[in-house]
Amino acid sequence: MPQKLLKSTHYIELGSYQYWPVLVPRGIRLYTYEQIPVFLKENPYITDGYRAYLPSRLCLKSLFILSNETVNIWSHLFGFFLFFTLGVYDMTLVLPSANASREDHVIYSICLFCFQVCMLCSVGFHLFCCHRSEKTSRRWMALDYAGISIGILGCYVSGVFYAFYCNNVSVVILV
Repeated sequence: MPQKLLKSTHYIELGSYQYWPVLVPRGIRLYTYEQIPVFLKENPYITDGYRAYLPSRLCLKSLFILSNETVNIWSHLFGFFLFFTLGVYDMTLVLPSANASREDHVIYSICLFCFQVCMLCSVGFHLFCCHRSEKTSRRWMALDYAGISIGILGCYVSGVFYAFYCNNVSVVILV
């Protein structure tokens, strides 16, 4: 292995006795639970693999390293692309072949958009929760909660629309 790669290789503990080499960009270090700041100490059962004290640029670079947030980041990013692909496929092929109304298109678009916002907010939180500023980390957490609320709103809007779909009566206001 070249000397430059050896300098950037860190060993992280996976399990009780196994150590795995992980290539980490310069400036990023993985910490144990005892070494991280108090605002990151939410789960004492996750003992290592924490990213901490990073500026925004290194938070973005940490997207490609193995840490305790890797699965959260990539599963939500995959979810975003899944909902995007589903939306394009359904809006161009499925809904037109089912003779869906304009309202169906709008409600379906709102629902999928809300899910995509939820996934992106979650990606942002899990990516930037390791920021060196507690204030920035807390703001990303608040944005994550807002994204979850928006995702729930998408479920609610489509649920109410389709729950009363059979009562599709034109409303005429008589003056």
